[in-house]
Amino acid sequence: MDVEALTAATDLLVVMADQGADDPNGSSFTDWWNGGKGGPRQWETFHLVELRQLLERNWHAADKRAIAGASAGGYGAMEYAARQPGLFLFAGSYSGGGLHPFVGPTSGPEPHDKWGDPVDQAEIWQAHDPYLNAAAMKGTALFVAYGNGEPGALDDYAISPWDPDGNAERYCAADSAAFVERLNDLKITVTVYAYGNGTHGAAYFRRDLEQSLPLILKAVGA
Repeated sequence: MDVEALTAATDLLVVMADQGADDPNGSSFTDWWNGGKGGPRQWETFHLVELRQLLERNWHAADKRAIAGASAGGYGAMEYAARQPGLFLFAGSYSGGGLHPFVGPTSGPEPHDKWGDPVDQAEIWQAHDPYLNAAAMKGTALFVAYGNGEPGALDDYAISPWDPDGNAERYCAADSAAFVERLNDLKITVTVYAYGNGTHGAAYFRRDLEQSLPLILKAVGA
């Protein structure tokens, strides 16, 4: 996404936290339930407690924070913003998927290890659902971007190798549109960049970041 180049002229301290190369996609933004025993994996603790402490101690990170992510990272950004109201002044989702996991599919082979059974542990699933917890993001500057799955300008109007049938972006678009509708119902301001033709790929994520960067800078006062 060329994050370093896009932010080089700013005073932002940019952190791109690891989600674990061996971790199933979508499992990287939560402390796992593990049958009620807890324990590893504890990504939420790592990202929001341990990493934050390290940045504040060793890098003098300020308390004006923004969070954004692409694809599964878009879910992570909105989930963290909803679970920790006020921790972030800005939250952005670039073609985010899984924004309403309580009613939609959850990625990764072992969702029950993450949050338990959707019925028996419904309260855990609900607690990790940005759609259901959207009211907690009132006062946070929000940005949601998505395409429609059809080849677009950044695909050179050809089939994307990352999203050959467009279904990945269509799934993310449906999730994103529902999430935006929920915010609108709650009268929570959100900037929407629904750009039409475009598949699920890094070129679009980079453009999304470019579009949202002025909002990030405004939110954190940079």
